Amino acid sequence: MHSEGYTLIELLIVMTIMAMVGLVGYVNYKQFSASQITTNAVTQIQSILRLAQSNATSSVLCNDNPASVSPWSLSFNANQTSITLACGPSNSPWKTYNLENAKIDNSIAGSTCISPATLPFTISYSNTSVLTFSSAGSTATCLQSASWIFTVRNINDNSTKSFSISKGGAVNVQ
Repeated sequence: MHSEGYTLIELLIVMTIMAMVGLVGYVNYKQFSASQITTNAVTQIQSILRLAQSNATSSVLCNDNPASVSPWSLSFNANQTSITLACGPSNSPWKTYNLENAKIDNSIAGSTCISPATLPFTISYSNTSVLTFSSAGSTATCLQSASWIFTVRNINDNSTKSFSISKGGAVNVQ
């Protein structure tokens, strides 16, 4: 006897294999998506830091005010999810950036230039490339020996990614 088509067992085996492949794909997608959140947040912070450095060293005017050439500063706010780019002698807020599904850890590792270093934390750049850090009311000009390590945490799964600011403002992702 010759029959055409597939048996119920064959169809169930194929559907089981497809379900397992789909499940593996879904799990990998979730892991990739979680790692992208922290990668995107670190990339955004790195871009903002470089913008502040660039504006300070090229003497970009703050809000078209000739009296406010420098410094440019970046404040990691106490809410851990926003960063404010400010300019001029009075640190006028220029733009605030919000991290999506990520936050900056409250404690900052690295140099003993300011200890302890916690949020809110401000980094100031001047047109002479002097880097000034301030945290919890303490301010210090930390020259070439300074190195700060910031950790960005994914709000959803607590995965982390770190970056450092060192030697005159170099930003290194770890």
